[in-house]
Amino acid sequence: MKIFTFDTTLRDGTQGESVSFSVDDKLVIAQKLDELGIDYIEGGWPGSNPKDIEFFEQAKRKKFRHARLAAFGSTRRKGVPVEKDEQVRLLLDADTPVVTLVAKTWLLHVKEVLRTTPDENLAMIGDTIRFLKNHVAALPQERLGFLVDEGLHVGLLRPFRNAHEHASRTFYEHI
Repeated sequence: MKIFTFDTTLRDGTQGESVSFSVDDKLVIAQKLDELGIDYIEGGWPGSNPKDIEFFEQAKRKKFRHARLAAFGSTRRKGVPVEKDEQVRLLLDADTPVVTLVAKTWLLHVKEVLRTTPDENLAMIGDTIRFLKNHVAALPQERLGFLVDEGLHVGLLRPFRNAHEHASRTFYEHI
Protein backbone atom coordinates (compact mmCIF):
# COMPACT_ATOMS: atom_id res chain seq x y z
CA MET A 1 0.00 0.00 0.00
CA LYS A 2 1.32 3.43 -0.94
CA ILE A 3 0.75 6.33 1.42
CA PHE A 4 0.53 9.74 -0.25
CA THR A 5 1.57 12.92 1.51
CA PHE A 6 -0.50 16.08 1.16
CA ASP A 7 1.05 19.25 2.56
CA THR A 8 -1.09 22.30 3.41
CA THR A 9 1.65 24.61 4.69
CA LEU A 10 1.12 27.17 1.92
CA ARG A 11 -2.55 27.57 2.86
CA ASP A 12 -3.17 26.33 6.43
CA GLY A 13 0.32 27.32 7.47
CA THR A 14 -0.37 30.96 6.66
CA GLN A 15 -3.40 31.14 8.95
CA GLY A 16 -1.33 31.36 12.10
CA GLU A 17 -0.90 34.59 13.97
CA SER A 18 1.92 36.73 12.56
CA VAL A 19 2.58 34.31 9.68
CA SER A 20 2.79 35.84 6.24
CA PHE A 21 4.61 34.34 3.28
CA SER A 22 5.62 36.40 0.28
CA VAL A 23 5.16 34.94 -3.19
CA ASP A 24 8.88 34.16 -3.28
CA ASP A 25 8.62 32.48 0.15
CA LYS A 26 5.80 30.27 -1.10
CA LEU A 27 7.73 29.31 -4.23
CA VAL A 28 10.84 28.40 -2.19
CA ILE A 29 8.76 26.40 0.32
CA ALA A 30 7.01 24.56 -2.53
CA GLN A 31 10.39 23.71 -4.08
CA LYS A 32 11.72 22.43 -0.74
CA LEU A 33 8.59 20.32 -0.18
CA ASP A 34 9.08 18.85 -3.64
CA GLU A 35 12.71 18.05 -2.81
CA LEU A 36 11.51 16.33 0.39
CA GLY A 37 9.34 14.05 -1.72
CA ILE A 38 5.92 15.41 -0.73
CA ASP A 39 3.33 14.05 -3.18
CA TYR A 40 0.83 16.92 -3.14
CA ILE A 41 1.32 20.58 -2.19
CA GLU A 42 -1.72 22.70 -1.59
CA GLY A 43 -0.69 26.09 -2.94
CA GLY A 44 -3.54 28.15 -1.55
CA TRP A 45 -6.91 29.48 -2.62
CA PRO A 46 -6.67 31.14 -6.05
CA GLY A 47 -8.30 34.54 -5.91
CA SER A 48 -8.43 34.78 -2.14
CA ASN A 49 -5.75 37.47 -2.15
CA PRO A 50 -3.28 39.08 -4.59
CA LYS A 51 -0.36 36.98 -3.29
CA ASP A 52 -2.12 33.71 -4.07
CA ILE A 53 -3.07 34.93 -7.53
CA GLU A 54 0.57 35.82 -8.20
CA PHE A 55 1.81 32.57 -6.64
CA PHE A 56 -0.28 30.46 -9.02
CA GLU A 57 0.78 32.57 -12.00
CA GLN A 58 4.46 32.06 -11.16
CA ALA A 59 3.99 28.41 -10.18
CA LYS A 60 2.76 27.66 -13.73
CA ARG A 61 6.36 28.21 -14.87
CA LYS A 62 7.88 25.97 -12.19
CA LYS A 63 8.70 22.33 -12.77
CA PHE A 64 8.39 20.05 -9.78
CA ARG A 65 10.27 16.77 -9.91
CA HIS A 66 7.88 14.86 -7.69
CA ALA A 67 5.11 16.96 -6.14
CA ARG A 68 1.84 17.95 -7.74
CA LEU A 69 0.51 21.39 -6.95
CA ALA A 70 -3.11 21.68 -5.79
CA ALA A 71 -5.43 24.68 -5.95
CA PHE A 72 -7.83 24.81 -3.01
CA GLY A 73 -11.36 26.13 -3.20
CA SER A 74 -14.97 25.55 -2.35
CA THR A 75 -18.04 24.38 -4.17
CA ARG A 76 -20.09 26.91 -6.11
CA ARG A 77 -22.07 29.49 -4.16
CA LYS A 78 -25.74 29.11 -3.37
CA GLY A 79 -27.94 30.42 -6.16
CA VAL A 80 -25.04 30.92 -8.59
CA PRO A 81 -24.73 28.67 -11.64
CA VAL A 82 -21.38 26.91 -11.43
CA GLU A 83 -20.26 28.27 -14.81
CA LYS A 84 -20.73 31.82 -13.47
CA ASP A 85 -19.10 31.27 -10.10
CA GLU A 86 -15.90 33.35 -10.10
CA GLN A 87 -14.24 31.28 -7.37
CA VAL A 88 -14.74 28.04 -9.31
CA ARG A 89 -13.42 29.71 -12.47
CA LEU A 90 -10.29 30.77 -10.58
CA LEU A 91 -9.64 27.11 -9.70
CA LEU A 92 -9.46 26.37 -13.40
CA ASP A 93 -7.40 29.47 -14.12
CA ALA A 94 -4.78 28.33 -11.58
CA ASP A 95 -4.04 25.51 -14.05
CA THR A 96 -2.81 23.09 -11.39
CA PRO A 97 -2.60 19.34 -11.84
CA VAL A 98 -4.81 18.89 -8.73
CA VAL A 99 -7.92 20.65 -7.44
CA THR A 100 -9.00 20.26 -3.81
CA LEU A 101 -12.55 21.17 -2.84
CA VAL A 102 -14.03 21.80 0.57
CA ALA A 103 -17.74 21.26 1.09
CA LYS A 104 -20.11 21.69 4.00
CA THR A 105 -21.52 18.41 5.29
CA TRP A 106 -22.57 19.38 8.79
CA LEU A 107 -26.21 20.50 8.90
CA LEU A 108 -25.30 23.38 11.21
CA HIS A 109 -22.89 24.72 8.59
CA VAL A 110 -25.27 24.05 5.72
CA LYS A 111 -28.08 25.95 7.39
CA GLU A 112 -26.22 28.67 9.33
CA VAL A 113 -23.08 29.33 7.27
CA LEU A 114 -24.28 28.63 3.74
CA ARG A 115 -27.88 29.53 4.61
CA THR A 116 -29.19 26.88 2.28
CA THR A 117 -30.97 23.54 2.29
CA PRO A 118 -29.29 20.14 2.35
CA ASP A 119 -30.61 19.47 -1.17
CA GLU A 120 -29.16 22.71 -2.57
CA ASN A 121 -25.87 21.98 -0.79
CA LEU A 122 -25.67 18.57 -2.46
CA ALA A 123 -26.46 20.20 -5.81
CA MET A 124 -23.61 22.67 -5.18
CA ILE A 125 -21.23 19.75 -4.58
CA GLY A 126 -22.34 17.76 -7.63
CA ASP A 127 -22.45 20.79 -9.94
CA THR A 128 -18.93 21.84 -8.98
CA ILE A 129 -17.42 18.39 -9.45
CA ARG A 130 -19.15 17.93 -12.82
CA PHE A 131 -18.03 21.37 -13.98
CA LEU A 132 -14.40 20.79 -13.04
CA LYS A 133 -14.38 17.36 -14.71
CA ASN A 134 -16.00 18.71 -17.87
CA HIS A 135 -13.78 21.77 -18.21
CA VAL A 136 -10.35 20.38 -17.54
CA ALA A 137 -8.86 18.38 -20.39
CA ALA A 138 -8.44 14.71 -19.49
CA LEU A 139 -9.09 15.20 -15.78
CA PRO A 140 -7.72 12.05 -14.16
CA GLN A 141 -9.40 11.02 -10.90
CA GLU A 142 -6.35 11.99 -8.91
CA ARG A 143 -6.79 15.64 -9.91
CA LEU A 144 -9.95 15.99 -7.85
CA GLY A 145 -9.45 15.85 -4.12
CA PHE A 146 -12.30 16.43 -1.70
CA LEU A 147 -12.36 17.64 1.90
CA VAL A 148 -15.41 17.59 4.14
CA ASP A 149 -16.45 19.26 7.40
CA GLU A 150 -15.36 17.73 10.67
CA GLY A 151 -19.04 17.43 11.67
CA LEU A 152 -20.23 15.09 8.93
CA HIS A 153 -23.95 14.72 9.54
CA VAL A 154 -25.15 11.12 9.36
CA GLY A 155 -28.28 12.26 7.51
CA LEU A 156 -26.12 13.82 4.80
CA LEU A 157 -23.63 10.97 4.50
CA ARG A 158 -25.55 8.84 1.97
CA PRO A 159 -26.70 11.82 -0.18
CA PHE A 160 -23.15 13.29 -0.01
CA ARG A 161 -21.70 9.99 -1.18
CA ASN A 162 -24.27 9.75 -3.94
CA ALA A 163 -23.73 13.37 -5.08
CA HIS A 164 -19.98 12.87 -5.27
CA GLU A 165 -20.09 9.43 -6.89
CA HIS A 166 -22.67 10.51 -9.44
CA ALA A 167 -20.80 13.69 -10.35
CA SER A 168 -17.33 12.22 -10.52
CA ARG A 169 -17.86 8.49 -10.92
CA THR A 170 -15.32 8.03 -8.14
CA PHE A 171 -16.17 5.75 -5.27
CA TYR A 172 -16.44 7.52 -1.91
CA GLU A 173 -13.74 5.29 -0.44
CA HIS A 174 -11.23 6.86 -2.86
CA ILE A 175 -11.71 10.41 -1.66
